[in-house]
Amino acid sequence: MKISQKYLDICTTDSKVDILEGTTAAGKTTTIMSTKFLYMVKHTKEKRHLIVAKDLGTVVSNIVATGTCGIVDNFPEIQANINGSAEQPLAHLKWGDDIIYLAGYDDASKWKKILGKQLGAVAVDEINIANMDFIRE
Repeated sequence: MKISQKYLDICTTDSKVDILEGTTAAGKTTTIMSTKFLYMVKHTKEKRHLIVAKDLGTVVSNIVATGTCGIVDNFPEIQANINGSAEQPLAHLKWGDDIIYLAGYDDASKWKKILGKQLGAVAVDEINIANMDFIRE
C-alpha cells in the first residue's frame, strides 16, 4: 500500500485521540482505519477493540471491505465475520488473538451489547453525526 508522508506521520505518532478533518475522498477513513487503528490494536494490551460508524453496512463498505483500501483488502490475514460466529455472535474481525467488534451507532440494541467490555482501540467514523446516546456511553 502506498501512503503519503503526512499519513505515515499520523499513523506512527502515538496519541490517545486523533480527529481528522478534510475533504471527502481524501483518504482519512481508509488510511487511518486500515493503518493507524490496526497499529493501535497491536500496541495495546487489550484484546477487544471496536470500529463503529452510522450502521454496520457503512462499517463494512467504507472501512472493512472497500475493494481497494479497506482493512481486509490491505491485511488479508484478518478474518471478517460480519454475521458473527459461534464464539462471538456480534459482527467482528479476528486478527490473531484480537477481536475487533463492528457496530453501527444507529442501532442501540447492537452497540449496547458491547457496553461493559474492556476495549483497547476504538474508532468512530463520522462522530459528528453519531447517536448522542452512543457518545455518552
